Amino acid sequence: MCVEEVGARESSPVQRIDLVALSFLPSSRHQLAAAVACADAADGRLETALEWLDHVDAASELRRLAREALDTSRRLGLAYLALDEPGYPGLLSSIADPPIGLWAMPCIRTAEMA
Repeated sequence: MCVEEVGARESSPVQRIDLVALSFLPSSRHQLAAAVACADAADGRLETALEWLDHVDAASELRRLAREALDTSRRLGLAYLALDEPGYPGLLSSIADPPIGLWAMPCIRTAEMA
């Protein structure tokens, strides 16, 4: 998959690092999506999503893992694309249980391609 532009998430107050943090939990994609929706509706905090998932005490460790994953992805040239961001594959978002985010390789534009 190629991501041309990854912008800021517009409709969801849950932070990108928190979405990555949630992905480390042994929860189904459906449970994660419901927890994100709950947090979005309440206050956009990771702790709110974790409370819904009954993992309240995991916030600091999950954020540490998420920071490491995001740092590694930057070094490797990967981008994290959230479900509600432009560029997320439409067909994938239309399935019953889509991932809350994907790791993708950004497109490289050259002068010849532009």
